[in-house]
Amino acid sequence: LVGANLPSGKLGLKDLVKVDGRELSQEEISKVALLSPEATLSIIRNYEVTRKIVPQLPDTIEGLVACANPACITQDPRVASRFVTESRQPLRLRCYYCERSFSKEEIEFL
Repeated sequence: LVGANLPSGKLGLKDLVKVDGRELSQEEISKVALLSPEATLSIIRNYEVTRKIVPQLPDTIEGLVACANPACITQDPRVASRFVTESRQPLRLRCYYCERSFSKEEIEFL
């Protein structure tokens, strides 16, 4: 279920994505942090919010993002990508291997 521009007393408007029947893995939470650093995840059980999570971008991101450098060693499928978080605001990631930096707009998920 997806809702966009829903009324919010605190924020004015907000977007909503509902994932039913399961909780997100740590890898999925890291992806949310990459896509939307201001997001809040609410765990709902029996129609009540039992926990709120503000996803934190880790210092090192492994296997989630592709390096766009065609000469990078990670173009070999046997080598997992690894990025270092250079900056959270604005988002900048640096490839651990080739040291190329990427902005949020340049990030491509695997």
